[in-house]
Amino acid sequence: MGEPKPTDASKFLSRPSEDALTALEYVLTNVSKPCVAELGVGLGATTMEFLRLMQLGGDLHLYDFHLRLKDLRERIEAQSAAGPVNIRYFGNGRLRFESYAWKLAETALKRHQSQQTMQIYDLVYLDGAHTFHIDAPACVTLKEMMRPGGYIVFDDIYWSFRNNPTYNPDTHPDLLDLYSEPQLSRPHIEMIVDLFMRTDERYSQVFLTEDKKPKRVVFQRQGEPRETPES
Repeated sequence: MGEPKPTDASKFLSRPSEDALTALEYVLTNVSKPCVAELGVGLGATTMEFLRLMQLGGDLHLYDFHLRLKDLRERIEAQSAAGPVNIRYFGNGRLRFESYAWKLAETALKRHQSQQTMQIYDLVYLDGAHTFHIDAPACVTLKEMMRPGGYIVFDDIYWSFRNNPTYNPDTHPDLLDLYSEPQLSRPHIEMIVDLFMRTDERYSQVFLTEDKKPKRVVFQRQGEPRETPES
């Protein structure tokens, strides 16, 4: 199955994630040239803000469908927005069981097999499929790829098929052939966070705003950041 994005959500997708940007600002206080990953780029609003903030450079890894990344790449190049940032594009097709989770696992395994550290990310923003069968393996892999002090931002923690106004069983009856009623009603990202993040002592939830029940949750890996800012 593809990514369950609402068909009329452009006005929301065009807004950058404030939580992800705030997390990057925290990272930049310790790491001058961070390695950042975004899984699910949408219309690229957050991507463009990442590039603006990463003025000293670093690496930005983008995971999404091939065509979506192609469109975003053309936009970045047209605006000369990349600057000193090294951007890598990890695209996948639209086969039912093809996803960014597989691409992410390939990246991690390749590093492990070549005896390189898998801990490469200072910040990850996960705003993709919102489904357990894609985002659970993505989460498990990402946990091993975070550097000490790094942040993972999970978007749409309370999203479910039943509470989505445009992508639900009434507007897309085929969902009834793909998911059980508990899977349609329960927020998958919340389940992933409760199962894999809250039970991992290496990670602690941090609150970047005064909202103690935000729709985006942020977890930080314990340990000291890898470098200090350049003077």
